Amino acid sequence: MLAPVRIALAAAWLTALASPAATAEPERLNVLGIEMTIKLDSEKTGGAMAVIESVVQPGGGPPMHIHSKEDELFYVLEGRFKLWHGDMVLDVGAGDAAYLKRNGRHTYQNVGAMPGRLLTVITPAGFEGIFREVAKRGLSAPKDMPELNALAGEYGLQFVGPPPRAN
Repeated sequence: MLAPVRIALAAAWLTALASPAATAEPERLNVLGIEMTIKLDSEKTGGAMAVIESVVQPGGGPPMHIHSKEDELFYVLEGRFKLWHGDMVLDVGAGDAAYLKRNGRHTYQNVGAMPGRLLTVITPAGFEGIFREVAKRGLSAPKDMPELNALAGEYGLQFVGPPPRAN
């Protein structure tokens, strides 16, 4: 199981390095309090994947949600995170990777004392559009959940509750 994760991560890095986008100014967004940098998007990968680097403050993370169209690979660059996927709970740190298949409820939380960094590979690409919309509108959770839910539906995303509390 670890070999496919390493292969997918290596493919994402090689695509990022070989892409003209690797030398372009990255797109930086604030999405629900998470600082995101879009390294590669649908346009630059022909729809194959999006690669996003996130800086997550201690205790930060998105609401519990379900993707109906995308799989995600999380690679921890710095810090400690707890990931929930279905009934599974993973504790991950720098150098760890986790692959989350679509249609499973999931989220993550920075459980460290310092900001943590994640590299996320989303396949196929296109989902990065919701990040742009949330940032553009300045939406926040839980305050703007009705608008977030409406926007999420356009991307095949469903919010299913607040993030769990890490122990």
